[in-house]
Amino acid sequence: MDPVGARTPRPLIAIAAAALGAAALAGGCGGSGDEPPTPAEQLAQPASAWADLSDGDQHDVLHACRLEAAITAAAQQAGPAGAAAPQPVARNRAFLEVLHLPASDLRDALDGLTASGGPGAQRLGPACLRAAARQIAAAGIGTAPRADFGAPLRTTAEGLRLPVVGGRTAFPVRLTPGAGARLTIGDAPGHAPSGIDVAIARHGDRASVRLTHVPVGTSYLRATVRTARASWHGLITLTGEPADGLRPPRTFAPMVLKGDGSRGFDVVYVPRDARATVTTDGAPLTLSAARTVLLAHPLGGPRRATAIPAGRYEHVRVRTRGEWSIRIVPAERAG
Repeated sequence: MDPVGARTPRPLIAIAAAALGAAALAGGCGGSGDEPPTPAEQLAQPASAWADLSDGDQHDVLHACRLEAAITAAAQQAGPAGAAAPQPVARNRAFLEVLHLPASDLRDALDGLTASGGPGAQRLGPACLRAAARQIAAAGIGTAPRADFGAPLRTTAEGLRLPVVGGRTAFPVRLTPGAGARLTIGDAPGHAPSGIDVAIARHGDRASVRLTHVPVGTSYLRATVRTARASWHGLITLTGEPADGLRPPRTFAPMVLKGDGSRGFDVVYVPRDARATVTTDGAPLTLSAARTVLLAHPLGGPRRATAIPAGRYEHVRVRTRGEWSIRIVPAERAG
């Protein structure tokens, strides 16, 4: 079930709001000396302070709040602190839809919520997240049938792209609305039969897909998600290459991406399966390639490693506020 859809997810919204409030309180209520406040410190302020913030501070609060709401909508599986998370499969469409909700509407909703002094408005962080949840519910985000895919299958502006070397591959899938959705993958209408064998193993709202006998060259499959009331179709373009006999490097030197605020990278090459660990000044952060979320670090989230499959990732973007770093190391070296 989608955690912030129109149907229900009030318990998860409440949990996210509580976590956001706790993280904000842990950050304190003001910066030290002349340093600007961190996002956690801004969100720790009383909700009644919202109207007195400068336009710039209000913009920063709305940015952090909307990104946190998008991370909640993406609903990545979280593990215990200090443990490595499995390869994330985010609800990419829901994530992007939340990011594109009008900021002016969120500002208006927060204006009303903080002025009312109702439940959850004691701190600015939980109040803003509740305002965002109302927007999400009103827009019906996360309620329609959908499949979101993990690496190596990538969601791009041109559609679903899957590079295959050696005739076989596998990838994870996340289904919306969950247990009530049925996934099928087969030949795409209007394209030549591919001869690809498809095996799907379901696990609740997730599935593992294994493809064999993928031909060299370009071929096509269609993924379909059906519910009792609606369906969704996605065209997968596969590019098959023969195995070149070269093994990938046994390891690679740790790499660190860093910056101040949101930043883009043309290409990030991860030679082998890896783990990524995020450090921020308290802000939420996401790392995505094209339209696929690779990792999401919530506001005040624990320091933990997230699995990053090997691959050449293009159109990579980090979304956050303030200073940040992402350390990527070979999976066998992550601790």
